[in-house]
Amino acid sequence: LLVERDAPVPLRDLDAWALDAPSRSFLKAQLERGVRVLVPVATRGRLLGVLAAGEKKSEEEFHKEDLDNLVTIANQGALGLEVAALHEQLTRRAEGERDLEIARDLQVSLFPRELPRIAGIELYGVSLPAKVVGGDFYDFLPVDGGFDGRVALVVGDVSGKSIPASLLMVAAKEIVYARAMQDPEPSTVFRESNRRIYEIKRRMFVSLGYFLYDPLQLTLHYSIGGQPLPLVVRGGEAVELPAPVSRLPLGALRDTTYDAKTFWLRKGDLLLFYTDGLNEAMSVENAYFGDERLKASLVRHSAAPLPEMAEEILEDIRQFTFGAEQSDDATFVLLRVTGAKPAPAGSV
Repeated sequence: LLVERDAPVPLRDLDAWALDAPSRSFLKAQLERGVRVLVPVATRGRLLGVLAAGEKKSEEEFHKEDLDNLVTIANQGALGLEVAALHEQLTRRAEGERDLEIARDLQVSLFPRELPRIAGIELYGVSLPAKVVGGDFYDFLPVDGGFDGRVALVVGDVSGKSIPASLLMVAAKEIVYARAMQDPEPSTVFRESNRRIYEIKRRMFVSLGYFLYDPLQLTLHYSIGGQPLPLVVRGGEAVELPAPVSRLPLGALRDTTYDAKTFWLRKGDLLLFYTDGLNEAMSVENAYFGDERLKASLVRHSAAPLPEMAEEILEDIRQFTFGAEQSDDATFVLLRVTGAKPAPAGSV
């Protein structure tokens, strides 16, 4: 019942006779203990525990603000339990050469299994691993409950290597996801996530780009912390998106204020969101691939379908690096604006 509702359950609202026998027994025990509200401690539909709240000192009913605060506490508890479980699992398995394999498996598991179909745009994502596992990730968050509404694209890069970076990557992704589901406004997501990441792991931080796509307005509303500015190809030229004022990585300082920018998309726009492993790929002479080569590569292949374009960009980088070992993952997402509007409700 708690998982199905995915919300606080005031016990006075429950019909005990509508429950099965074990649930009725559990409900009776909670009432006898003075419990008034049960809140699921869950993540992605998996129940980890239950937060029980007793009578308020004022003896007043629980209001919406009270319930929202309980949900926030429960979400933080779920995050803590999940990270602790992952840490315990990884610690047990992490022995010698297994560290690299474990960290890589964990990183791969955090990428989306398939790209979502989103009105008005086409997407393609790539992550090219370095020899030493870093903490790159990207994901798509349906902040309105489904991919037919607003969708947040998140591209991140955690400082550090191997298992510590992978664990922070897990935590960072879940923190951002939880905040975005409550309030998807980019500057709010960054401000609240920054504080939580700072408290979890001092001296490690997360470079992050958060881009809220609105299919009705054809806009990107975004904040960026420590990430390269995305590129957009218009009129045969690749330029950077306007930069927000505050761009500190998340977790670097406890109290950081972030601002957001809005970019109006046009049909035919091609955008590249990427981590610094792409433009900082190094040749055997220790020269960077660089921003200008990346822009030229993007423009040169901009007419190709996105999967082919991604492979051509990677091939340009391979030819430049010519077998030089890379120390950082190269992760990027391509987005092409088709301009298609969402179909009316009920249409086929």
